[in-house]
Amino acid sequence: MDEWEYRGEGNASLVIASKKEGIVYRVLKRKVNKNSQDGHHEKEKSKEHFENVMKYKVGYITHVMKPLLCEEYVSPWKLVAVSKDFLQQVSDKFQSFRPQARLSTEVNTLCSHVVQLPDFCLLPGVQNDNVPTFCIEIKPKAGFLPTSEFISEDHQIKKSVCRFCMHQRLKLKEGKWSCLSEYCPIDLFSGKRSQMKKALSALFSNPQNNLRIFKNGALLYGATSKHPPTKDVQLQLINQLVSWYGQCSDDDHDVSIATSPAIHSLQDVIIKALLSSSQNDTVLSSSQNDTVLEPIRKKRKLLDKEIVENYK
Repeated sequence: MDEWEYRGEGNASLVIASKKEGIVYRVLKRKVNKNSQDGHHEKEKSKEHFENVMKYKVGYITHVMKPLLCEEYVSPWKLVAVSKDFLQQVSDKFQSFRPQARLSTEVNTLCSHVVQLPDFCLLPGVQNDNVPTFCIEIKPKAGFLPTSEFISEDHQIKKSVCRFCMHQRLKLKEGKWSCLSEYCPIDLFSGKRSQMKKALSALFSNPQNNLRIFKNGALLYGATSKHPPTKDVQLQLINQLVSWYGQCSDDDHDVSIATSPAIHSLQDVIIKALLSSSQNDTVLSSSQNDTVLEPIRKKRKLLDKEIVENYK
C-alpha cells in the first residue's frame, strides 16, 4: 500500500493514486450501516449487486458518455480485480485523510473490482522534478437555462436562474457552504472571454467542490472545509505560480487571488485551452460550436427535457 495516495472522493467513489504506475483506482463506497443485523443481511444480498453496479458504470462510460462527449475526451474505464484485504487496507490507511462530510460512507469491501484510469494529474512520461506539472480540475455543471414548455408555472424560475445558482442558495441554507459562490456555469460556457474570466475568478476565489488545482499529483488548492480558502492559502497558490505566470513579492500581503498577475495569467491559459478547437488543441476555434466545451454543453442540454416531458 506504500505506493498509493489518497486523491479525493465523491458521493459514490473514493479515489487513490499510484504515482509509480501513473494510474488511479476508483473504489466503490457504501453507506455506513450501524445496524449489525442489517449489515449481515446486506452482505448476503449485495456482493452480486455491487459487481453489477461496477459493470453498469463501465458500460455507461463506454456506450453513453464516449459517444456523447467524443472518444478523444473520454478515457476507457478498466475493471481490475482486487482482494477484500486490499480494500480493507485502503479503508484503514486513508480513513484519516477523508473529509468529515464524507464519513457517512465507507469503502465497500464487498466489491471485488475497482475501476482503473490514467492519472490525469500527471503527464505521461514526464518525470522532471525541475519542471512541475499543474493540473486544473473543473466541475463546470450545467451551463444553460431550460426552455421546456412542460415547466410548470410554479417552477418558471428555472428559465431565468440556472440550476447551480439555485442549489447554491439551498446549500447555504442547509449549512453546507458558509457563503454563496459567485460562479455561474452559464458564464463559463458562454464562449466569451470576459464572461469566462468572470466565472474562473469566482471559482478561484471560492472553489467549493468545483475547482481543484494539483501540483505533481498533490492537491495544491481547493476547498478543504465549507469556507473559502484563507488569505494564507491563496498566497501559497500564488507563490507556487509566480515563476511560471508572472511575478509578485512573497511579502506583498496586499496581493490576492483577485489581483495577482500570476492567477490572471493562469486563467488566460485555461480560457485559451477551453476555446481551442476540438479538432486541434493548438488552434483557437472561430466558432463556439467547435470548442472543447461544446460536447459537454450538448450533453448537459439533454437535461433540458423535463421528466414529465420524457413520459409524454
